[in-house]
Amino acid sequence: MKKLNLLILIFVCSNSFALSIKTVMNDGQGDFDPWNITRWADWYDSTGKLKYVFTIDCSITFAPGHNTLATAWCPAMASTHYDYKRLFYFDETCYGVVVNGNGTYIDARPAAYRPGGIYANQTITDLYRSPSTSRIGPFSGFCIDQTYNPAMPPVQISNLKMYGFNKGIATWWDPPHKVIFTNCSFVRGNFIGHIHCGNITLSSCEMKENYTGLYLSQECQNCIITNNVFRDNAYQQEHRRLYGDIQVDSSSRNTIIGNEFQTTQAIEGPYYRCGIKFYRNKGESDEVRPNPAGLNIIRNNSFTGYTIGCDVASRQGDNAHDLAAEARDFAYYNLFENNNFSDCLFGIKINNSGNTIRANTFTNVDYPILLHNVFYSLTENTITSQPDTPVYFWLMNSEWYNYNFGDFYGWDMFERQAYVNGSILESQKYIHIHTDGTPNIQSYSGPAKIVIADTQLVGAENRAHDITGDQRVNMLDINKLSENWLMECSSEIHFCDGIFDFAEFAFIADGWQKSNNMKDVYAPAAKTPIDIAVGDFWVENTGDEIAVVWNEPMSNISGTDYYTVNIFDSNGIENNRCGRGSIKYTSIVAGNFFDTISSVFDEDGTTSIITCLGDEIAAISSEPNSNGCYPIYILSYSRKKPIATLLTTNTIPIKTLAAGNFVTNDSLDELAIIFSNGTAIRIYEPDGTFVSQITAASNIKEIVGGNFDTAYAGDEIAGIDTLSSRIYFYRRGSTSGYYKTAGVTGGSVWSNIGAGNFYLGSTTRDEVAVASSTASSGIYKIFCYEISATTPAKEINQDVLSVSSRALDGGTFPIAQTLGLYERALGFTSNNFTTAMSTWAERVAVLPSAPQTTATPVFWLNSAPLDSTKQYLKVTPIVR
Repeated sequence: MKKLNLLILIFVCSNSFALSIKTVMNDGQGDFDPWNITRWADWYDSTGKLKYVFTIDCSITFAPGHNTLATAWCPAMASTHYDYKRLFYFDETCYGVVVNGNGTYIDARPAAYRPGGIYANQTITDLYRSPSTSRIGPFSGFCIDQTYNPAMPPVQISNLKMYGFNKGIATWWDPPHKVIFTNCSFVRGNFIGHIHCGNITLSSCEMKENYTGLYLSQECQNCIITNNVFRDNAYQQEHRRLYGDIQVDSSSRNTIIGNEFQTTQAIEGPYYRCGIKFYRNKGESDEVRPNPAGLNIIRNNSFTGYTIGCDVASRQGDNAHDLAAEARDFAYYNLFENNNFSDCLFGIKINNSGNTIRANTFTNVDYPILLHNVFYSLTENTITSQPDTPVYFWLMNSEWYNYNFGDFYGWDMFERQAYVNGSILESQKYIHIHTDGTPNIQSYSGPAKIVIADTQLVGAENRAHDITGDQRVNMLDINKLSENWLMECSSEIHFCDGIFDFAEFAFIADGWQKSNNMKDVYAPAAKTPIDIAVGDFWVENTGDEIAVVWNEPMSNISGTDYYTVNIFDSNGIENNRCGRGSIKYTSIVAGNFFDTISSVFDEDGTTSIITCLGDEIAAISSEPNSNGCYPIYILSYSRKKPIATLLTTNTIPIKTLAAGNFVTNDSLDELAIIFSNGTAIRIYEPDGTFVSQITAASNIKEIVGGNFDTAYAGDEIAGIDTLSSRIYFYRRGSTSGYYKTAGVTGGSVWSNIGAGNFYLGSTTRDEVAVASSTASSGIYKIFCYEISATTPAKEINQDVLSVSSRALDGGTFPIAQTLGLYERALGFTSNNFTTAMSTWAERVAVLPSAPQTTATPVFWLNSAPLDSTKQYLKVTPIVR
């Protein structure tokens, strides 16, 4: 959560005047009866209205007497009510309390809509006809304001019937403490719950006829929604494209299991209804929502009579609130498994890459699975165990916008998906589907590129044999072979060592993998990437991400082409963008340049205090701006505008730049640059303040920053030149030139240099990776050197390096026990690659200088410490 916003939340949610119910509950007058104005006089004003919230600081059971809707407790709030009109409050004095509602009904609606009121008999049809929040009370039910305490049990709330609350549940804090709701009803309110930060369980609850529905909001994680009943929520038809029974907005790692999404009870219609919408609201009030609606499990649910059962990346194409101004929505790594869809128009609609659909059933569903390619590409969606299930895809707006789907026209449901993409040609479109061969995928013969294969690797259809029988060829087949290798049916191979062990298997696995070409990927109308920067841009994702800049504009928004910076995870799933505009960035580096900054973010010039999440990107262009200058732009995750611009009046092109913590008075990084005519490395603070300079030869062509020398505080700078095979090291404070070298003279010059912790050795300091500019046996090798070393700590020489590199960097991401479709191990095998490679340190990220057949991916490469016969590869497709 953002640092500033956290302070705001603490202020908003803190209990400004806490009265302890524990004292009253010890008075011997029985169970909790908050409607008893005499007993709870301190909570009420003279008119019988509540002026203070009930802070539930002990376990309670509600007293009987309000066990029907006709006899419901109908609390009224005084205009001076503290704590923003909340009924029940749980703070850090309330850990582990158990609330038994005892079947109590609580009705927060205005009197006209309660039993006996003039509108008491309104049906759900009436709500659809005339949706209005006037039927809803102005206050919320439960406010949960507890930070997580692993030593304390969860709060448990059960057996309550909540009618007409603005928010039935509201939660705060990050991370939040666990709260469990069981056998509760939330009916005819606004939000069933507005859940920030998560850790809420809703089990065996009834959620019906609410204006908006259940909202799992930004930063919300680890909610469990199980065995509940949903019906006729989000009946506000004026916002029908936005909401469903459940909203998963920038919310991740939730499980939605075993729920029943029931058919409407409205007698008119049809009315638009969606079960679950997944989207990332891209920024309101200059607040970046960094996480996707991702890593959620949707399993064993039933959807009956819905327009759309599950709408994934539902705001794809909507530029409202998008601080990146790219209209992209991000919802990926979601699993839809064993769900049942009946009598729906659309079952599962996917507008984003990287989701999995498995073993669902569809009965009387017009479009069981629909893949909607709103912009250029839709990749890495996996559809398995779906025998004969029709899979449709849309490429162009003309396929659906004016089409009459019976109850609705396309524009009536998905208008946002046609807002800004009308100038993208069909020939620029690309869909990749990973399937086991069971679904019935729509045939296509047009100009778009459609790939139905395990991976996007060129030639994947010609890869080695499928041992596991899953109609996929990947490391699972090698793992299966490994499991059986030492069984008695196997035998010694004559060219090995006379001992039957895994040496033979490693030889076969090595040949197996080499026979599978992993040099290239498919791509639509391939563009050329010209630089990469590896950094921790998405902080909640384990490992690093890759920022990429291109030789041509990569976005087209409403008919205008724009350059942009794409950010991918190591699997090739794009998770954000920044820097959209007319500037062609030609070189980028990653660094932690700002924690907070006051920056212009709006078109009208409004400034805001921005909290920067993760690393930022420093970018330069080889082309002058409209003022004839060459500034440095600091770009931040998911923002169109630079958050800072340095050297705004500089008229000399910048040849190379590097980032590092060169000045150790804080934890932030600085920038080191060399001008095209320079003979010095100049160091600047991120705000543009000049720090110092170090003399450097004019033929230094590329520099990087890292903690290469632990004898000195802070980071150093390493560089390569155009004349020699030596690597030069510089440090701030040593102004007269390089102070150490690595490598030897007499070799060919290096084409690129990167930095990272590539070799653990005896220290945790960084090393440099350098790429050969000339091939050896057709391979442009990469070597990793420690400072002052004359021999490399690592040599990387895989066949994917058959073209020279354009850029190098270093980074990390998790290695699973078994390798995936885009990974391979050469010269060794293991039944646990996590353990086997635990000492291999960071990977070298390589951007090739050219595609080897079709398009250019990023290669992550590594080799075992001091043993170049054992090597690792992961291929990351970077797709427009």
